[in-house]
Amino acid sequence: MIKFMQKSERKKRRWVLFLIVQTLPMILDT
Repeated sequence: MIKFMQKSERKKRRWVLFLIVQTLPMILDT
């Protein structure tokens, strides 16, 4: 269970980073 949670946390962090990278150009554009 703990290992699974740690894996999901890592995935979440990666997803957040991906989202930031995707939205950054739009934010800088305005």
